[in-house]
Amino acid sequence: LDGVSLSVQTGETLGIIGPNGAGKTTLLGCLLGFLRPDSGHIQVDGRAPDDLDVRAYTGYLPERLVLDRWMTGSEFLRYHHDLARLDRATRDADCETALDRVGLDRAAGLQRIGRYSRGMLQRLGLAQALLGSPRLLFLDEPISGVDPAGVLLFRRLLAEMSAQGVTIVVNSHQLAEVERVCSRVVFVKK
Repeated sequence: LDGVSLSVQTGETLGIIGPNGAGKTTLLGCLLGFLRPDSGHIQVDGRAPDDLDVRAYTGYLPERLVLDRWMTGSEFLRYHHDLARLDRATRDADCETALDRVGLDRAAGLQRIGRYSRGMLQRLGLAQALLGSPRLLFLDEPISGVDPAGVLLFRRLLAEMSAQGVTIVVNSHQLAEVERVCSRVVFVKK
């Protein structure tokens, strides 16, 4: 990345688009604090992106999901609920709500992740990103492998979250989809 300069407003849904190898995922990695830039600076609410307070209200759906295939969907969500140090008293209800929000039923929650389709994996990844009601949500190729009904569901969820003031950053190759769900688009080239 070179010469990237942008700011994202609270409640905005920002799309990042560009060709393969342009640096979109690298930019997300920097915004999330996974990568450190050689020069320049990145701030999230005036803090470093890897600040634990920032991470506490950040949700993330990676492009390449790596999930423990032996766990059930519900076990996976409960595990991440605990990792996020969310209230244990509401863990089961929070996880059921997250599954429901992404269109996965109780039977899917009880199924081993190794038996999930690609679209189900994307839905589970989004459910995990939604735990704790994030104020900031990063989505890297969120509809990859998702069926048409899932795409509509993702669009509805993003619109609802944006209306609630959640700041959303979407990285995608699909210009038409980004145009449909984002209030502003950033093009990354070379």
